[in-house]
Amino acid sequence: VPALEPGETPKVELVGEVADPAGNILDSGVKESDETEDGIAPTLTVTLTGVTSGARPVTDSKVVITIETDENTANPDVMVHEITSVDADGNGILKTTKHNVPTPKVKGTRTYETTFTAAGPGLYNVYATATDGSNPGAAGVDGTDPVDLSGDTSALLFEVDDAGPTFTLDPASSDDPNAFIRINFSDEANENPVPVGTSTTEMVDVDSYAMVTIVSATLAGDDISGSLERLSDNSFLLVAPNLEIGEHKIEIEAEDTAGNSATSDVDLEITERKPFVLSIRAGVSLISFPGDPLDPDINSVFPADHPVQEVVTYNPTQPGLWFAAKRDATTGLLDGNLPNVSGGNAYLVRSNSTRDVEVIIDRPSSHDLLTPPQID
Repeated sequence: VPALEPGETPKVELVGEVADPAGNILDSGVKESDETEDGIAPTLTVTLTGVTSGARPVTDSKVVITIETDENTANPDVMVHEITSVDADGNGILKTTKHNVPTPKVKGTRTYETTFTAAGPGLYNVYATATDGSNPGAAGVDGTDPVDLSGDTSALLFEVDDAGPTFTLDPASSDDPNAFIRINFSDEANENPVPVGTSTTEMVDVDSYAMVTIVSATLAGDDISGSLERLSDNSFLLVAPNLEIGEHKIEIEAEDTAGNSATSDVDLEITERKPFVLSIRAGVSLISFPGDPLDPDINSVFPADHPVQEVVTYNPTQPGLWFAAKRDATTGLLDGNLPNVSGGNAYLVRSNSTRDVEVIIDRPSSHDLLTPPQID
């Protein structure tokens, strides 16, 4: 027996006579009962279309709700509720008050459509029902119980995002003119926070759209859009192009998946290098530097007005040879066979009093590939 269509009622055909013990005879042929009813509920297929479509689409305000039925029905009824909190398992709790949704209109054979306009951003649940006169059919979940928000949910969900993406810099200030700067649109992935239960402190974000597209980007008015490297859906890398000390405005126009665009700007500050400070006490001290001084001249490291009177070091590459510089009483300069100071040696220094030494330590560019030193 072939399966019945959703709107059909059963028919029985006798191919011969049927008689009961009293002799009553039922002739052959098609028999229909006045009490036969359609017992199959209509199946509803609901499609949500915003700026995107598919599962859990996103829109900036409006979503088109299309309902298709597999048999003739009355006009469907559509309910939309905002998800305003989650339970301890991360399931959505619907707002008690439903939003007004215009009555779906016929758009084709067994096809209905309505457009819902959200009042603000958030995550929304759609529940549609329709009846064939005898049996109600439904699509989605009504939200009587907490709504599964996972990827394999049977709920009909959509998101509303009405804000354009803005960015921050990490770091926003650096003493490296060639610094690696991360441009973050972090808020784009955290625009729909809802509380866990009735908590006022524990929040969970139900925003699933983090993608940001750069429309244009400038640094101090110069186009840098081609220099940005995508690190994630909502972050990019900028290598500072040997910037001078001062503030440099970065201005970016960006667009999110919902089509919202925004232009924002942040100042990137390049500061002077802070010196390495080394305290030298009165008397003889053993010191070293964490790297080569940017200016290695011994009289730049220990200028004429510094109380250091003598500096001595030993070079293991030249056994038995000591290098020394002593303060000249006439010139005030350190003089001898130790013209420079490096980060690879230890130094014995004799000072008349306690005073700090401030030295700018040279450092490799962040673009240089460094290899470990060779050990023989």
